[in-house]
Amino acid sequence: MTTHYKIDGAMDTQTISTLEETFATLMLLGNDIILDLEDVDFMDSSGVGIIVYLYKKQIEDDFNLTLMNVNGQPLRLLKYLRIDKVMRIEAEEEFSSMPVIAAQEYNKNMGMS
Repeated sequence: MTTHYKIDGAMDTQTISTLEETFATLMLLGNDIILDLEDVDFMDSSGVGIIVYLYKKQIEDDFNLTLMNVNGQPLRLLKYLRIDKVMRIEAEEEFSSMPVIAAQEYNKNMGMS
């Protein structure tokens, strides 16, 4: 079974705690994970760190992790770090009925916007 998860906004120090909680829950399901990053417009070292963590967990726990629709600055960063050489990164896939983490909503709830 595969869990599709769409992330919206930034993957950075402000949003990483929400992502960590969500990814911990996803890993408990024991399914393969597809992360749709089409709407991720910025990624910093915190975002890279959580992806590397998921990559290590996929090896330990024997599930597949795929990054879909990576583009713009996040894609340039992942390629610069050569992460695309060790993990599966695919372009242009669309999935319906995916839950969304909205960085804007998180920021609003935290009183940051």
